[in-house]
Amino acid sequence: MIQLLLLLALILLGTGYSIIKRTSVWRQGKRPTATLPPSLLLTVPKRYFVDLHHVVMRDMPMAYTHILVAGGTVALLLLALIALTRSEFTQWLALVLLTAVTLGSIGLLLRRRRNPSRLSYGAFSLMPFSLLAFGLGLSGLIWYSSYTNLHDQAAIAAWGCLALALLGGLDIFCSGALERPFKHIIAGCAHLAFHPRQERFYGKRSSALQPNSTTQEQSQHGVACGADFSWQQIIGFDSCIQCGRCQEACPAFAAGQPLNPKKLIQDLLVTAHGGSDACYSGANHPGLETGRSIADSQASICPEFIDNATLFACTTCRACVEACPMLIEHVDAIVDLRRHQTLDLGAIPGKGQEVLANLRYSDTLSGASVTNRGDWAVDLELPYASTDCNYDLLLLCGEGGFDLRHQQALRRLVMLLQTSSLSIALLANEPDCGDTARRLGDEVGFIRLAQKLDAQLRELQFTRLLTCDPHLYHAFNREYPTLGINYPIVHHSELLLELIEHHGMEINPINQRLTYHDPCYLGRYNGVFDAPRRLLNAIGAEVIEMQASASNSRCCGWGGGAAFTDVQGQQRIPDMRMDDVRATACDTVATSCPNCMTMLEGVVEPRPQVLDLVELVYQAHQAAQAARSNQGSQE
Repeated sequence: MIQLLLLLALILLGTGYSIIKRTSVWRQGKRPTATLPPSLLLTVPKRYFVDLHHVVMRDMPMAYTHILVAGGTVALLLLALIALTRSEFTQWLALVLLTAVTLGSIGLLLRRRRNPSRLSYGAFSLMPFSLLAFGLGLSGLIWYSSYTNLHDQAAIAAWGCLALALLGGLDIFCSGALERPFKHIIAGCAHLAFHPRQERFYGKRSSALQPNSTTQEQSQHGVACGADFSWQQIIGFDSCIQCGRCQEACPAFAAGQPLNPKKLIQDLLVTAHGGSDACYSGANHPGLETGRSIADSQASICPEFIDNATLFACTTCRACVEACPMLIEHVDAIVDLRRHQTLDLGAIPGKGQEVLANLRYSDTLSGASVTNRGDWAVDLELPYASTDCNYDLLLLCGEGGFDLRHQQALRRLVMLLQTSSLSIALLANEPDCGDTARRLGDEVGFIRLAQKLDAQLRELQFTRLLTCDPHLYHAFNREYPTLGINYPIVHHSELLLELIEHHGMEINPINQRLTYHDPCYLGRYNGVFDAPRRLLNAIGAEVIEMQASASNSRCCGWGGGAAFTDVQGQQRIPDMRMDDVRATACDTVATSCPNCMTMLEGVVEPRPQVLDLVELVYQAHQAAQAARSNQGSQE
């Protein structure tokens, strides 16, 4: 039947040209350092139906609509391929195909009715109708093709079906050439195959920042223009379906700061191939206008196309990355851009530049002397580590060693450890771990601090490092190994749980109702969700979960240097987090990060009290000691 042959020609030509067009966009980027074989395309079905759907299924109502959309669309394309390569047709094939396209279209319509504020409109609103038009047209063609002879009216109807199929097929199969939403099918498959973090598909948590993106003999740091991104990153930007999950998860967007991760990804795609963002139809960066400038792949991205404040509003909490069903790496791109702004242009808002200067000249964020970092322990008989002793634990204080409030938590931790058989010492003249420097874009400063800390640790003998600071924990656990620096480290929540469960630390149940705030760098970055909760249960606390908890936890607003760049919005992120706490009706919120404690305690009272996990464990231990003392006196 000639109509089917014409439709097949459109599909082949449109798909081929779309692939060529998308490839030309991706090739604007640099080659990655690691070679990726084309055979990775064979992994796409597994990665789509398993890894991608692990993320999709976190929002069950949306997951059901996605199953309808994906299932209907995949079935439609497979049936279309079967139909267009057959010489004989049955009416049953037409009915099955019609069922598939109906399910896919219904899924798209339902999907767009749920959470409409986070979706993009314009061309995206036409997707259900394009899919329906193509499916109806193809079903009609197959139906009429099942007849041996067509009378005149049926032949006219067949041509009408062809027109309908062409209308929908143009939007689907030529989408890559026309910059239409269905290009997501091509880009999405390529992104899943050639993802920059391949380990994410093999059950490994991948959260360490990628190394400096540009080489150019270090004449330039990070990303200045769209062509500086790797082609893997550009494919990731292109695969975005603008579902808005990242927008919904972003604390900076919720606070009204000039950052919407969905819009940022679209902006970065525009910078890769040139043009304007005038066609974008979703929520913009708060306070900024759409279509205000033209991008070029060789021109500076910031501030010509993207505001500097947009980059530094990010808290690097990875909530957007965790929420993205296409596994796009927003944070890597943001830090790549920051590296150029920081190291080449010195364009950091707020006190960011002052903090980096402090790190350069004093090895501390605050500018305090490293010799004073352990002053809080002067009366605790806690020794500084010496080269001639072997210790079970070497305690790294981090910046919390200078904070009067967190010093209380550190003191209680040491007191608890001194009741055990573990030997513990402090590191003298402990420099900063460099986490804040790296996230503000100072890659050079990060490497310097990491190597300085490593040089000190190499001289000492110890079994494990111990810290209360998730940022320091993450640096040793995920970031330093890429520099060849490897030391075992334990977070204090893990160690305290170990002491209770395996070393018989005495506790009396505190019988307290509270909620727990997950620090981003302990939870999303390192997957430590269970230990703090088991610890709270072990001391008899009743944990009431916030709606935004565990992997969906809301950031406190400190990370990524955001506490220092201080990009203004309509409200403060810690205030929003404290509202999450109030919604549980708990009088206490427990956390396990000195920075989270600082941000949450900075919320204006009245508010629930903020306690570190170790302070609660100390209460339970003191209660047990008091009970034993009373029992002894009675006997």
